[in-house]
Amino acid sequence: MAISGTSLYVGGFFTSYRGTAFTNIKILKLSTTDGVRDTAYGNPFTIGGYNYSGTVYALHVANSALYAGGDFAGSNGGTAGSTLIKVNLSTGTSTSLYGLTTSPGAVYTIASQSGYLFVGGTMSGWKSGSSLSANYKYLVKVDWNAGVLDTNFNLANNYPNNTVRALSLSSDGNSLFIGGDFTQYRGDAKGSYLAKVNASSGVLDTISSARVRNT
Repeated sequence: MAISGTSLYVGGFFTSYRGTAFTNIKILKLSTTDGVRDTAYGNPFTIGGYNYSGTVYALHVANSALYAGGDFAGSNGGTAGSTLIKVNLSTGTSTSLYGLTTSPGAVYTIASQSGYLFVGGTMSGWKSGSSLSANYKYLVKVDWNAGVLDTNFNLANNYPNNTVRALSLSSDGNSLFIGGDFTQYRGDAKGSYLAKVNASSGVLDTISSARVRNT
């Protein structure tokens, strides 16, 4: 879920709300006061000729927009897949697709700081501009307008070694806390399951990272 003003955005894969049935709706816009659905809010999963199937797992409001992450896959004759879309808060229309791949995995969590999004999940690669690369997985930091990789944070073949499920920024924005199924961060086992990294460089804080044991 995410909130902007008096609107509550709820993500998932819905077939009805309060007794009204519908199809292929993945984001509901509701009143925070009485829960009434904004039926004029459009379906953002029709963009570029594709009617995207899949589920929304993450919603985040930033940059005067709603960012939705999940395991979207193109249909209606298309082959494109996406992990993240940018959505107009008022109309529900999609304005951008990010992380396009043919086997994208899923986005489970999103955090932001001025100008950038941190995106975590099971992503098997990331398309930055026109180039698709499998060198960036599970966690990326991207420009929130174009989805372009921040090369100061993202290093090729230097990422958590498994799924990222939760992200949170420190109050000063200098540190990013990462939770998930990974047993290493950038090859270091000190960054297992819960890691604290520099939000600008992505460098692991080896003193503060938890090295949580998976039981």
